Order: sequence, then structure tokens, then C-alpha cells
Amino acid sequence: MGRVLWMAWYRFRATFGPRCGGYLSLVVLVGLVGGVALASAAAARRTESSFPVFLASTNPSDLIVQYNTVGQASYSGMPAFAVTVRHIRDVRRVESAFEPVTSLLGPGGAPADSSLLNSFRVETLASVDGLYFTQDRVAVTQGHMADPRRPDQFMLNAQAARLLGLHVGETVPLGFYTSAQSESPGFGTPRVRPVFRVRARLTGLVDFNSEIVQDDIDRQQGLLLLTPALSRELLRAGTGSGISWFGLQLDHGAGGAATVESEINGQLGQTATALYHVASVTEAQAQSVIEPDWIALAAFALIAGIAALVIGGQAIARLIQARSADAQVLRALGAGPAMIVADSLAGVGGIWQC
Repeated sequence: MGRVLWMAWYRFRATFGPRCGGYLSLVVLVGLVGGVALASAAAARRTESSFPVFLASTNPSDLIVQYNTVGQASYSGMPAFAVTVRHIRDVRRVESAFEPVTSLLGPGGAPADSSLLNSFRVETLASVDGLYFTQDRVAVTQGHMADPRRPDQFMLNAQAARLLGLHVGETVPLGFYTSAQSESPGFGTPRVRPVFRVRARLTGLVDFNSEIVQDDIDRQQGLLLLTPALSRELLRAGTGSGISWFGLQLDHGAGGAATVESEINGQLGQTATALYHVASVTEAQAQSVIEPDWIALAAFALIAGIAALVIGGQAIARLIQARSADAQVLRALGAGPAMIVADSLAGVGGIWQC
């Protein structure tokens, strides 16, 4: 065996120069096609896991509860349910937001956008204790995150920015009203003055983690997000519209959502309703949307990998065939089958030295 290896090494060194071009062609062909296969496989894997990784980065709630109430007692401006939900079994953490009656103000102090804000087209969310800032954290696509300690900053999603005609960095007057004011005949005119107003700067455009897999129709709704610092002022002024949002992280994750929903339904009064949104449903929807893309990438990676093997095999066969005359000379000099094979493999195995 030692003589076979010594001869193969000697032959490789002696013939390397003239055959380097063929070896280099083999390296380039296999490297290019194999590189495409590996890149496609990596892209398929990253695509498949992209939404779960993004969702995990937002510190998502396991269950979102939209709580609608009329005429119920409040706790620090929030519905009494805000206290109740924190003591429901299996609920580990709760963060909340509410929908204040909001309007952009015109030069005369009257709402300048009564057809947009406080409608189904642009919805205002006021984070009370970190919802959308630390839990279900929004993803900034332009500008930067609003400082939760600053009452004079806010954020929009792209749809709201387009509908309201606002750009990052603009400072605008915002007015906030009570529910009773919004139902009065003079609402929308200077006769009804906001109970709280602030000049706030648009710091960034954001995407909510529940928006990523929405279709084009659902994505037409705009969202305006206010900071917890401003929300505390608004709660004291009583500007809630009766709609509150609660992000619940559960001890048993999404698996405990049905039990928690049942307990919440048992706590609802005749004047309250609750709508539920389970994070695992959003993730499943996202995966079903992404699935065709990563399957296509994986299939392309498989095809490219097979092509690399076929092309590499054909190139190696041609290199060996080109050395058939040398093999006949070696046989004439007494070389056995093992030595012929070692001579052929030494060249192919040594192409990385080229």
C-alpha cells in the first residue's frame, strides 16, 4: 500500500502542471452549481423560520382581548375588567391599551379629520403599561421608536401616514375628547373643545406583528399609537371610547387560551363584549403564506444539488478518460489495478491545490 500511495503522489506532482486547467474547470463548475444549491437551501431554511423568529422578537401575547364596554365603572380611567383580567387563572402577564377619542386639530381648534380618525379607517391606540412598546412590540420601518416617557411623541403605521398625509418628523396638534362629546351634535365644530390637547411629533412608521399577514383589504386600516406617558394623561381626562385592548401572556401559552377565554366570558356583564385573537393563529396563517416560497426554494436547492453531482461526475469521468493512455502505459510497466485507481483518484482529490 505504501508503494501505491508513493507512486500516486509522485504521478500527481509530475503531471499537476499540464492538468491544472482541467482541475480548475472542475472546481469552478462544482463550486458555482454547488454554491447555488447551498445558498438556496439556506434561503429556504431562513424563509421557513422568518415569521416565528420575528414574532418571538416582539415578545408576543398568547391571547389578545378586545374588550368593549358601555356605562361600566372604571379603574383609573380603564374598565373595571382591567383589574379582573389580571387575576384570571393561568394569566401570567397583562399589558393594556385603550382607544381614545382623537382628532387632528385644524387652525380654529376644530377636528380637521373627522372623516378619518375615530372611524374604521384610522384607529388610535393608547398604550397604558407597555403594550406595543415592550409586549407585542411594533417593528419600526422608518424613523425611530417613540420614547414611552414622552407624551409629545407618537407613531403611525404606513396606512395611517398615507391617509393622514403625515411624514416622519412632523409635529401636529392632537385633540382628545370624551365619549359624551363625540356623541354631541356639535362634535366636529369649534363649539366642542377637546378636554386635552398636545402638539406631538411623529417619530416613526411601524408595523404591528398582527399586520404582517393581513391581506390588502385589511391593511387599509390605519393605526396611530400613543405613548404610555400620554395615555396616563388621557385616562385622567376621561377620553376613552369604551374599547380596550389587553395582551395576555399565559402560563400554558396558546394551549391555555380556550380556558382563559371561557373564564373571561364568565366575567362579562350584559353591557360588555369581548373579541379574541390567538397569536398561534397568526403564526399558522403566516406559515401557510410563506410555505410555497420556502418549498420552492428547497426544491430549487435539491435540483441544483443534483445538477452539481451530475456535472461533477461527468467532469471527473472526462478527466479520468483523458488519462486512459497513461493508464495503458502504467499497465505495460506492471502497475496493478490498485495503482491505476490510486493514480486517478490522486488527481481528482488534489484539485484543491490548484
